[in-house]
Amino acid sequence: MDEKPAASTIRPGTRVVRGPDWASKRQDNGEGFVGTIIYVPKHGSNDHKVTVIWDSGLERRYRAGQDGKYDLRVFDSAPSGN
Repeated sequence: MDEKPAASTIRPGTRVVRGPDWASKRQDNGEGFVGTIIYVPKHGSNDHKVTVIWDSGLERRYRAGQDGKYDLRVFDSAPSGN
């Protein structure tokens, strides 16, 4: 559970939790809560943020390498869903 998700290496469906540079208070509903990445910028894009939908239903964007900051950690690399 200590992988840093870089926007260029993760995919939608990746499960995540708070990472080492988390600065978004309780947007995730608190430490230990899990979300799913639903959008990753295209490779080569200047956009270094991914979109996460938390299990609570809240959807937000987080840094995945922007300015060397990682708001998220990979919780489980198995895709969610079917």
